[in-house]
Amino acid sequence: LHSFPTRRSSDLCFLLAAKSLGVMPAEAVVFEDALSGVEAGRDGAFGSVVGVNRVDAANGEALKSAGATVVVQSLTDLLERT
Repeated sequence: LHSFPTRRSSDLCFLLAAKSLGVMPAEAVVFEDALSGVEAGRDGAFGSVVGVNRVDAANGEALKSAGATVVVQSLTDLLERT
């Protein structure tokens, strides 16, 4: 178990998860509904960062501005894109 001395959604958390799965960050996707989590995915140079907007249009824009590659209201929205 790892302890994280920085903020909860540090990119270190995502980077360690990718490493433990044997996946390069550039080949992985981060799914996050928090601005700090989206920023962490962006800072970790992940291939895609999906922002899950559970609030309103302004929050969706904030997720996009924070670095989300795409913003959806529900993960099922991703199924409709394929």
